Amino acid sequence: MQPEDYLRQYTAPFQSAETLSSSPSDEAALMLAQGYYYPPDLKLETYLDALNLSELLAVVQEMLAADGTKQRLTRRDVIEHLESVQRLKGERERQSLEISRLSADLASSRTRGEILATELASCVQQEKQYATALEQLQTTAAQLAAVNAALRDAVADIRASNSWKVTAPLRRLMQAIRALLTPV
Repeated sequence: MQPEDYLRQYTAPFQSAETLSSSPSDEAALMLAQGYYYPPDLKLETYLDALNLSELLAVVQEMLAADGTKQRLTRRDVIEHLESVQRLKGERERQSLEISRLSADLASSRTRGEILATELASCVQQEKQYATALEQLQTTAAQLAAVNAALRDAVADIRASNSWKVTAPLRRLMQAIRALLTPV
């Protein structure tokens, strides 16, 4: 840093009001009471009701210059502007209500989604239990089918044997005796 820059940087706060540039923020800083500390981020605003007539006229001219389309402001222009401001406020209120409604819908949808996710997890768990039970029942059914087939084979072997054929008349006799002894 050059010595002149150093001196300029650190003596700037002590310079007199005449050496300062005349930008709007500098002018506002000059209007502040001397001897008080004002933070550098202080936003200086002047409200329209505190302006004198010439300052108010300057503000209106700045607004017209920013618009760029008109050089003069009529009462009708002001009324239209106020109506558009009121319309925008109404629109903002409607949007605020719509946002509130949509936020409530979103919250209820999220709650419903959480409930459905819980129900889905429960259904998945129940499906797993049913699948396990079905697998066990299928295993048991296969075992019973194997036992049944073995017993049928045993019965078929017994009926095919000679002893079964020889004792057939004796079995018929026993059936007849049982029928006579059983009361009707």
